[in-house]
This record gives sequence, structure tokens and C-alpha cells, in this order.
Amino acid sequence: MPKPFEYAQGMRNKIVEKQRKEIKGIYLEVLKELQDEITTLSYKDDMSENLKIKYLKSMKKELEENMRYADKKMEKTIRGNMDNMVTAILKDNQTFLKGMGFHDYMSNGKAMRDIVERVASGNLYKGKWSLSSAIWGDNKQKLNEINKIVAKGIMKNKGVYNIAKDLERYVNPRARKNYNWSNMFPGSRRKIDYNAQRLARTMVQHAYEESFVAVTKNNPFIEAYQWITSGGSRVCALCMDRESVDHYGLGPGIYPKDKLPLDHPNGMCTFDVVITMSNDEIADAVADWYLGVGDKSMNKKIDKYVKDLKKF
Repeated sequence: MPKPFEYAQGMRNKIVEKQRKEIKGIYLEVLKELQDEITTLSYKDDMSENLKIKYLKSMKKELEENMRYADKKMEKTIRGNMDNMVTAILKDNQTFLKGMGFHDYMSNGKAMRDIVERVASGNLYKGKWSLSSAIWGDNKQKLNEINKIVAKGIMKNKGVYNIAKDLERYVNPRARKNYNWSNMFPGSRRKIDYNAQRLARTMVQHAYEESFVAVTKNNPFIEAYQWITSGGSRVCALCMDRESVDHYGLGPGIYPKDKLPLDHPNGMCTFDVVITMSNDEIADAVADWYLGVGDKSMNKKIDKYVKDLKKF
């Protein structure tokens, strides 16, 4: 039997890569606005101290506004990609259902929105965290770092142009920031988009896992889940353990449907369903259920599953 959720696994990788470029592009837009401002500054380093402070305040205010706009755009981008991830899972599930003979049960948009909201609102994590609070908390940190860069430049008696160039380097997601940068501006990040990229990947990954579990947990033909690492040399010890150790006596990396652990932040592992029945055996079981004959225990499980399908 082909892997029922193979399409969604591939889409997860495509969504994450597209999202990486989108987030980098958002910061490049902020960079472009700043660079346009910098082109007018090269001849203004001889201005008076009062005028210099006034000019820096104006430039910093504009940069802060652009940063806030960028983070609004980023939140919308992440939510959209979570939607796309859940849609891919639901599409795979529809194909899977048709293969089993359930042609009348199609996934709906409300289910998708509920799953995305469960992850984005922080309800999944049972705490005060949410996607929005994480983005705006990171925004506050970035604005604080911008203030420190400007303040340090003033303290060092740098000209407006040189301070602006420091800000340009800070904002540029492609800029290399070496040891000297950390010495000049201790505590400021080396990659402007690192936290955003990490958050975005985590949100898409958790939307993927949550929707995968939601549409499969009551399927009577799926017996368990299998953890599959992303492969390569960078797989962490935790994920290697989840894939290779038999934690529940079901086989290496096999989890009961109510025991699949949530992937860690920045995780990129995938999941598969464990089905031991053949296609013919599944078809026969569905036919018996439809006719009201055969294994009563299986028929009850299918009844429960059909009720669950109405949610999706």
C-alpha cells in the first residue's frame, strides 16, 4: 500500500522552503527602505550635534515603523502557510478515504481553521504563548537592539551615515556578522531573521502534525504512527531516539495513536501511519459495515469514525 500522506510530507518541505524565502524577502524590503534613506546621508556627517540627534530619531522612528509592518506581514505569511499545510493533509486524507470507499466525506474549511487556530493561539501548548505574542515579543527585542546600536553610535561620536550603515548591517538578513560585531553590539543578534525563521518552521511543523493526528486518530484501519527523522547528519539525539527506539513494544519508532510526541521547536521530522490490513481486507470490512454484516466490533469502530468524519 502506498504511503497515504506522502504528498503532505513533500508539501511540508516545499512550504518551509518557500516560507524561508518569504521571510527573508520581508526583511529585504525593510533593508531597501533603509538603504534608500542612506543614499542621502553621505554628505550629512558635518551637521551639528542637535541636528544629528534629530535626524537619527527620525530615521530610527521610520525603521521601527517598517519593522512593525514587516512583523504584521510575517504573521499573515506564517498563518497562510499553516493553512496550506493543513490543506495538504486534508487533501491526502480525502484521497485515502476514497481509496477505502468513503466517497461522501470531504474535508471542510472549518476543520482547517480550527486546527490552525489551535496551534497559533497557543492552546496546543497549554500556556500563555501564542504566535502573535511571540512575533511581537521578538519585535520588541529587535527595536531594543536598534536603540542600542544608535545609542552606541552616538556615544562613539559616529556620524549619521556610519550609524545608518551599522543599522543597515543589522537589518540585512544576508549580512555576515562576525566576532567584531558581537564586540561592538553585545547582545544583538547576528541574523535578523533567525527567530522568525525558527518560529515559522515550528508553526508549520506543528500544524502538519496536529492535522495529521486529527484526521487519522479515529481511523479504525490505522493502528499506530511511525516517527521518521528528516535524515542527514544534523538530526538531534531526541529525534534519533524517537525513530530508532521501541518505546511501546510496537517496534522501533512506532507510537500508539494517543502517544505521538509533539515535535520540538524547529523540528523537521515526518510521520507515517501503520496499517497491517491489505487493501482487499479494508474493502471487505467497509463493505460488511455498509451491509450491516461481519465483525460487529469493527463495524462499531467504523460507525464512530464516520461520525468523526463529519468534522472534517
